[in-house]
Amino acid sequence: MDYFALFATAAAAGLLQLDNVQFLQSMVSRPLSASLVFGLICGCPGEAARLGLLTELIYSDYMPMGGSLPPNGVTASAVGVLALSSGVMSPGLAFFAGLAAGYLYSGAEFRLRTIRSGWNSAVEAALSAGRPALGRRLGASLAMESAAVFVYVAVLAGAIAAAGAAGADLLFLAPPADLAYAFMPWLGLSALYFRFRTQTLK
Repeated sequence: MDYFALFATAAAAGLLQLDNVQFLQSMVSRPLSASLVFGLICGCPGEAARLGLLTELIYSDYMPMGGSLPPNGVTASAVGVLALSSGVMSPGLAFFAGLAAGYLYSGAEFRLRTIRSGWNSAVEAALSAGRPALGRRLGASLAMESAAVFVYVAVLAGAIAAAGAAGADLLFLAPPADLAYAFMPWLGLSALYFRFRTQTLK
């Protein structure tokens, strides 16, 4: 694996995560566009765009409601593209590794939100005293979010690269993963169809 591409992709993922949750919200952090960005960094834009499109279709069925957090599309895209570009995993394996990474990150994201919620009393006290210092809190929140995604992506992708360098044969899982990957467009489109059909019948 190209370690420069690994850290550049992890850094880009950290920046895109800010768009995903707090800053700008330009939709560039959606899996389709994020995967294309990561693919350009890693030198595989075509396959990365396909991976991103399928991730977009699968994740479109998740709705963030109440305390439920959907899987994270930025981390899914970054880990999937890095796993693919490393050569350690086939496209199917890389896709499912990315889906798992995005699903698992929702637990870390819940923890980050819990930490930020703990700041509420201090912010209220500062507001009451006439010294809100909201800029510092906002900066800390943005930095925490970005750093968490950077570390998460770098560690997971580094572990995949290390497994490949150590001679771990992950490709024996490739045939069933690639077969399932071939069916993902139909599964994603089916989920999208039933979701929109439900909306139109309301």
